[in-house]
Amino acid sequence: MYNVKAVADAGASVSDTKFGANLGAGFNFKSSGVGFYVEGRYHNVFASGADFHFIPITVGFRFGGS
Repeated sequence: MYNVKAVADAGASVSDTKFGANLGAGFNFKSSGVGFYVEGRYHNVFASGADFHFIPITVGFRFGGS
């Protein structure tokens, strides 16, 4: 479920709740106690007219542990 909000130039904004689907994948690389990861997700929000799509990409480092 996604909250979709439209902001007008003047006046009140309008928000609505829409259903959607997402699919993601990621990779984890480890070496000497330091890890690097990258992951992405494809989001499709079902809206009247054309659907809304976006792909956030996350990258990061992990130190220590497993």
